[in-house]
Amino acid sequence: MARPMIMTATVGDVTIVYLQEARILDAANIAALGEQLLELVEQSYKPTLLIDFAKVAYLSSAVLGKLVAVKKAVDRAKG
Repeated sequence: MARPMIMTATVGDVTIVYLQEARILDAANIAALGEQLLELVEQSYKPTLLIDFAKVAYLSSAVLGKLVAVKKAVDRAKG
């Protein structure tokens, strides 16, 4: 079974997203991360996400595109 890309915790109205991979470089992991983050946004009413990058040592610039997409989804959801 694959290790989850993220773990979450909720503090008040904020969902804290802990990235679990030290290296987010390949297209499959980047796509999976984007899907998981967008799913969190879709499941929340007025989502507020705080993303913890503490475990991340390397990440592809393609991840930035996913983060922009997540930000746009949060804005559309009035989060």
